[in-house]
Amino acid sequence: MTQVQHLSLCLKLVGLRLKMVKKWTAASASVIGQSHVARDKPCQDYSMVKTVFDQKGAETLLAAVSDGAGSAKYSQYGSKLVCETFMSLACQQLEATPDTLWTQQFFRTWHQHCLNALDEEATKRGVQRSDLAATALFAIVSDKRSIFFQIGDGAIVVNDASDGSD
Repeated sequence: MTQVQHLSLCLKLVGLRLKMVKKWTAASASVIGQSHVARDKPCQDYSMVKTVFDQKGAETLLAAVSDGAGSAKYSQYGSKLVCETFMSLACQQLEATPDTLWTQQFFRTWHQHCLNALDEEATKRGVQRSDLAATALFAIVSDKRSIFFQIGDGAIVVNDASDGSD
């Protein structure tokens, strides 16, 4: 059994998903915390991972992880929305004009799209945007470059194992 098959089996046993893509292996999971269970609150986390090929056939990994703010009544919707908005816009940029994905303008555009989506969701639910509050971490990784950004707390750790170490 290969390491990937073993990892996949272990993840299935604990209810996690393993997604295999051409160059990347990614796993994501959300587990509701005990305090949420005790207070009958939903899981407020959301994550997405996807690989996209640009016009030249170059593969890029997109990853988004969001943690809904426990103090925000509908943060589970906000965490999902910020991930989906990032993924949608990043995929569009990669397919149309890949070089613009690596600019500050992309992040400004994403931020505005995200705020608009949150405002629409808040209006639909009859609540304030702050009721959808969530923190988020994002990664865009290709063979030639990587960029990471976050909103709120959290950490992104990068291990450059180009020297052969783990």
